[in-house]
Amino acid sequence: MSETTAPAPSWRQFYRSVMAETDRDKLTHLVASLEEAIVARTQSLADAQNPADVAERDELHRAAHDLLEVKTKKLGWPDMDEKIKRGNEL
Repeated sequence: MSETTAPAPSWRQFYRSVMAETDRDKLTHLVASLEEAIVARTQSLADAQNPADVAERDELHRAAHDLLEVKTKKLGWPDMDEKIKRGNEL
């Protein structure tokens, strides 16, 4: 018998999981998976011009912003935007 590999979850599936997860350890793993999925999909859409792809790039941008919010508010990571606004060094 041949083995079939399940398709990789889409960035949207990881996004939904991240937004719903409350367990900090699971959330940390999901955040990393979502980051990888966002980067991969953004790269694959880099030169796309059709309206659906342009709209998805906008969705990816919003998802990346939401991910930053999860990192700072749920996981306690430093808020780099605030540091930059205050003029602190990175």
